[in-house]
Amino acid sequence: DRFGQAQTLSNLSLAYQQLSQWNQASEAIADSLALIQNPASKIQNSKLLLAQGWDIQGRLQLSRGNAQMALTTWRQAAALYTQLTDLDRLTRNQINQAQALQALGLYSQAQKQLTA
Repeated sequence: DRFGQAQTLSNLSLAYQQLSQWNQASEAIADSLALIQNPASKIQNSKLLLAQGWDIQGRLQLSRGNAQMALTTWRQAAALYTQLTDLDRLTRNQINQAQALQALGLYSQAQKQLTA
């Protein structure tokens, strides 16, 4: 069950992040994304799972002080949420993007992001 395995690895990454175990969190989300992006996997709902994985990866990147990389990752996820017309997850994603913009000192852009 590749879908279940990928989802479990994503959740494991979140748990490791809560414990500040950054290397294990990075490995778990990388393994999850590799499963999803493998062309042979044919996971149903792979776009949604990929976007969720990118959200988790962005959180990890921001936690590790790489706001620019987090912003880039979250923008990739936002594009998928837009394709899927998943407005709830897109809204949460845009809030995450605003946090990254604030961390980069781009306060007016963060405000525009939140206002949108």
